[in-house]
Amino acid sequence: MSKIEGQIKSHNTRRFIIQYNQDELDSVSPDNIRNWGEYVPIGQEMERLEARIKKGTTPYIIYGVKGTGKTLMIHRVAKKLGFALVEVICGDNVKERHLFGSPQIDLNGSYWNAGKVAVAFKALKMYKKVILFFDDITNLPPEIQLQLLSLCDKRKSIQIAGQTFHVEDDETLMVIATANPNVYAGVNPLTQALLSRFNGEVRPNPKAEDIKHILDWGDIPVDTVVDPLLTLTANSHDLVEQDDVEYELSPRDLDQFIEMYNDNSDNGILPEVNLISCIQTCILIKYCGDPTEYEAMRIRCEETFGVNIR
Repeated sequence: MSKIEGQIKSHNTRRFIIQYNQDELDSVSPDNIRNWGEYVPIGQEMERLEARIKKGTTPYIIYGVKGTGKTLMIHRVAKKLGFALVEVICGDNVKERHLFGSPQIDLNGSYWNAGKVAVAFKALKMYKKVILFFDDITNLPPEIQLQLLSLCDKRKSIQIAGQTFHVEDDETLMVIATANPNVYAGVNPLTQALLSRFNGEVRPNPKAEDIKHILDWGDIPVDTVVDPLLTLTANSHDLVEQDDVEYELSPRDLDQFIEMYNDNSDNGILPEVNLISCIQTCILIKYCGDPTEYEAMRIRCEETFGVNIR
């Protein structure tokens, strides 16, 4: 047993009074889930997710490229179905204290400061239906992934601060995760033990007609702006596959382009100047970390849009 595992086991078997942040418990309420946009489905992905959440059994993972609305969809479905939503933003900096909590000492003695998983179980007592959402779960270090095994199988339980938390018959705890493809930098593949506990789906890259459908293009010219932009997006995917660049353009990037283009149009900027400005600020900025990649994309933008960019 490693030193860290020993510390975790010691803390989790010693009983503490768990202290929760009431503001956090209120914020995860179904009534307080904030909708920051309208999710436009491409196929039946929302129906599939709703069905799994209502069943509330096997954890569900959604693989897909960045910027395709995975997180937005989960928020929208949680709100629609009346589930509380406890969200964990995953990364290499996430430690066991963030998920499970940690012992603390104040003037009144020692207590356990609740982590996200403990908050989810407390919310379960309050709201009866909870989604515990791991956003970009493959960014979690493998040793943290392994601590989630009992939570993600039929036990639906976990030990925290000397207490065993489990799901009662009148409660529904649904674990949902999103993940980027393993080709992304910084991504740790799920351990086989954790992956075996998930069902899920791989969302394909959106096609040009899908992107046309899910984004609000307004009055942006189709021939000179929309179609070339969709072509460039498809080309960026090919360039990533060929290892020529690391960054693949996504619907999120295009949505930023649309917003910038419309803002510039409202300010009276001429169409060609507007187009070049948006290419520079919304597209080429994504490649500024590597001069070779930047130059490759600059040339590709000139060829695709038929403009000069310096």
